[in-house]
Amino acid sequence: MDKELRILILEDVPNDAELMELELREAGIAFSSKRVETQKAFLKALKDFLPDLILGDYNLPSFDGLAALAIVQEECPDVPFIFVSGTIGEDYAIETSKKGATDYVLKNRMSRLAPAVHRALEEIKERAERKQAEAALWESEDRYRDLVENSQDLICTHDLQGQFLSVNPAVAKLLGYDRSTILKMNVRDILAPDVRDQFSSYLDTIRRDGIAKGSMLVQTATGERRLLEYNNTLCTEGVASPIVRSINHDVTEAKRAEQALRESEEKYRILVETSPDAITLFDLNLNIIMVNGPALTLYGCERSEEIIGKSVLDFLVPEQLARAREDIEKVLETGSIGTVEYTLLKKDGTLFPVELKASLILDKKKKPGAILCVSRDITERKQAEETLRSEQEKLEMVTQNIGAGLALISKDYHTLWANSVLKQIFGDVESKNCYSTYNQRAGICPGCGVRGVFEGSSEKVTHEQVGRDNQGNTIWSEIIATPIKDKDGNITAALELVIPISERKRVEQEKAALEEQFRQSQKMEAIGRLAGGISHDFNNLLTIIKGYSQLFRLGLKESDPLRENIEQITKATDRASGLIRQLLAFGRRQILEMKVLDLNTVLWDLEKMLRRVIGEDIELVTFFADDLGRVKTDPGQIEQVVMNLAVNARDAMPNGGRLTIETANVDLDDAYAHSHIDVTPGRYVMLSVSDNGVGMSPEVKERVFEPFFTTKEKGKGTGLGLSTVYGIVKQSEGNIWVYSEPGKGTSFKIYLPRVEEAFEEIDEKVVNEELLHGSETILVVEDEEGVRQLAADILENQGYKVLQAHDEGDALRICEQNRDPIPLMLTDVVLPKINGRALYEHLKPLHLEMKVLYMSGYTGNAIVHHRVLEPGINYIQKPFSIEGLARKVRQVLDKDSRPAV
Repeated sequence: MDKELRILILEDVPNDAELMELELREAGIAFSSKRVETQKAFLKALKDFLPDLILGDYNLPSFDGLAALAIVQEECPDVPFIFVSGTIGEDYAIETSKKGATDYVLKNRMSRLAPAVHRALEEIKERAERKQAEAALWESEDRYRDLVENSQDLICTHDLQGQFLSVNPAVAKLLGYDRSTILKMNVRDILAPDVRDQFSSYLDTIRRDGIAKGSMLVQTATGERRLLEYNNTLCTEGVASPIVRSINHDVTEAKRAEQALRESEEKYRILVETSPDAITLFDLNLNIIMVNGPALTLYGCERSEEIIGKSVLDFLVPEQLARAREDIEKVLETGSIGTVEYTLLKKDGTLFPVELKASLILDKKKKPGAILCVSRDITERKQAEETLRSEQEKLEMVTQNIGAGLALISKDYHTLWANSVLKQIFGDVESKNCYSTYNQRAGICPGCGVRGVFEGSSEKVTHEQVGRDNQGNTIWSEIIATPIKDKDGNITAALELVIPISERKRVEQEKAALEEQFRQSQKMEAIGRLAGGISHDFNNLLTIIKGYSQLFRLGLKESDPLRENIEQITKATDRASGLIRQLLAFGRRQILEMKVLDLNTVLWDLEKMLRRVIGEDIELVTFFADDLGRVKTDPGQIEQVVMNLAVNARDAMPNGGRLTIETANVDLDDAYAHSHIDVTPGRYVMLSVSDNGVGMSPEVKERVFEPFFTTKEKGKGTGLGLSTVYGIVKQSEGNIWVYSEPGKGTSFKIYLPRVEEAFEEIDEKVVNEELLHGSETILVVEDEEGVRQLAADILENQGYKVLQAHDEGDALRICEQNRDPIPLMLTDVVLPKINGRALYEHLKPLHLEMKVLYMSGYTGNAIVHHRVLEPGINYIQKPFSIEGLARKVRQVLDKDSRPAV
């Protein structure tokens, strides 16, 4: 050993230990030692000192050598143990050897110690070398085992009868059996049934030659057949009996790929041979290496030997050789060329035109190998084109003056000729496919009339189509296609008559839009007439309900519980009358008090209220024209229009947004009026209210002005807000239009006629809660008894003397009989056989002091002109309140000026 030997000495006599050390040093053994004499010290030394050799006495006072040997055999069996004792006999020596001692030496024969140690050291060396060899062997076997176990190849062994001895996982995976099952099988068992009779021949070959190579067809557990290539060797050395080592490769997929390739090549060959086009294959030196039958015909040959090996350039006319070389270079660079035309030579020198395409063929290394050319004789097409061109001059004079496009279309949909009209519309169309010219399509248009002509479905096919002209504009055309036939009646081309109909389409669309506007206008007018027709009777009923409710309430104490019931009746009546007013507004039956005003001023006054109405999460943006013209409308009603539109915009922006109000002077011309029904050309003031909310669908937009139509939840709206806006604008001789798309907001644009009249002051209405009393005589004329009696009761409660008349005759009789002054007549506008104004004019001569106060919920045209209250007319709207009637009567009586009639 090269390193210093570590010797543990188990000895209770120090002198004996020293004798041992002396003997070993004299023998030239280099070592270090440690002496122990107890079991505890011995165990500690084994762990800490790590001895290479142990010298132990047989007998110790508290420990003995055999016990120490047993510990060594358990803890470090590779460490030699030599007994050195003075009492050990031959029998004990034999016993220690059996129990694992390396040797024994008697203390009286200490000269034997050094040789015994040398022998022990040799044993250590041999044991280490043996372990190293065993480790190397195990490592080699592990590598071999790992190689076999993880190999993708199928590795197995079998005996000379074919019985499996071992298989790797790849074999089990392929066959679909577990290893234990395969090891019970014979190789013959896994062969496909139809080849099992060949197995005995294989065994004969391996026994005779010691090797066997070939392929075998096996059948897996699922019945699948797989083809294996094997390389087997017979092994006879180092084995108890001969075995065959077998390495197999699964070549099933490779063979299938080879078969698929052969089938593909066969299909390709059949395709080439049966193709109607001429197919020529030539190498990179431009020598022809393959042609199909149509190619032989194309070149005027009968056998392939007449053309194989010749250069393709031999079949080109000289003036096209340079272009051909350029095209071949293009094929080599890009892989192909599109359709090109050439003039070729037949074998006999005849010239003929062809249309061809060429593609580069790559070899197995993906490098250029050959060029494939597909050609087609276009002699007939060229002749047809020439024939048609010869007729062009004759047709030109006619076609250029018919006011429509004309084109000749070949059977492959090329435009052979076009007149100047068609070229002006679509540009240079000749020699181009008609479908790419008119519709920018890559293929034949759906419903193509030319196709119908070529297929013989009709002698004339007419259809409409939309495309784009040479400026990119959309254009509508009516196309009439008719066949062009040769003398034998065969269709050679088609004639297309292309008539531009974009203007006609535009007119049709405008007509449809105007008809829809007219239909909508008629519907609105009908609803308006219905609203006006029922409002008179409804207002009479509401007047009675409201008036008597208020009179009844006046007789109740403040603490009376019935007051709350009466107030609820009054509130319901007010809501009902509000709905009637909205219906009248929509139906343009509402009375307007027209004023000349500045729309900007109205909007400025409304701005603060608008901000409160729309809320803080909506931004209000205004753009008011500085030089805005004047309009004539009812100030209160125009405020109602703006408020209704603002509320509608607010509801369209539940998460906030922007409300934009804009005014401007606009001139609506004849073109605008032509496309918008009921619009008169002229100067207008535009009021625009826009939001960036949810917008409207076309279906909603169409019905947006209809009364009671709403998209809001039940109870969230009456559906009269926008219909009221519509009626007020129309009654002001204006127009309103809505522009909206889902998700893009809504814009309402109102156009009111501009006027040149001077501004008028807008009366401020002062509310005076004090009931004004009087003692004058008042004639009440009303055909509805309940309303008449209510008015009389209210006025009598205020101190007036009331005379009642239910019609014209009754009123005339009272006026003739009553010689006392009658300062005021309160009359309904709509009476049987006569209106209120005519009645007043009839009675006025009998009582010159008489003034008149008209009342109605629907006036007809008696005291208004186009629903506008005439100046000086005194009027109170039904249903009225006690306070309202008392105040209005007092105001009329106190006027200094004579009332207008």
